[in-house]
Amino acid sequence: ADAALAGIVPTAANQQRLSFSTPYLRRPAKFLIGRARRAEVGVVAGSVHEAMGRALFADRTWLTFASVAELEAALLSAKVGSAFGDGLSLGLWASSPAASKCCVVAAGAYYLPQLRADALTIAVARQRDDLRLTLDAALRDIQTSGELNDILRRHVPFDLFE
Repeated sequence: ADAALAGIVPTAANQQRLSFSTPYLRRPAKFLIGRARRAEVGVVAGSVHEAMGRALFADRTWLTFASVAELEAALLSAKVGSAFGDGLSLGLWASSPAASKCCVVAAGAYYLPQLRADALTIAVARQRDDLRLTLDAALRDIQTSGELNDILRRHVPFDLFE
């Protein structure tokens, strides 16, 4: 393959063999609001979202879970009233049959510099700088024209950036 849009994280090890486009989608943190009338907010333990949530919303009561799957199960079983984490992943799960209509994506999109690693990029072979530059130009064009937002509105069943 010439390019991979599979969410490959540009770690130091990956950057030794791959080159990455400019980010085309910054993934905000968001809240999912469950059916339970509970004050506790669930978050994945040790995640950047836990640090972010505690920093931005210090007045909340936080319950940590070992994985996203455990966090989702806590929402389904009403152990928490809401969850905080990657807005795209949580929102897509909430829109899926697996979520059993347990929750809704809350308005509000939260960003911190620590989440830059969570931005989506396109990975290309290190020696294909020409392709990376072409992709960067194309990404810039679809962002500037609003086409990227149109694509997201068609394929993401909630407002990721609100």
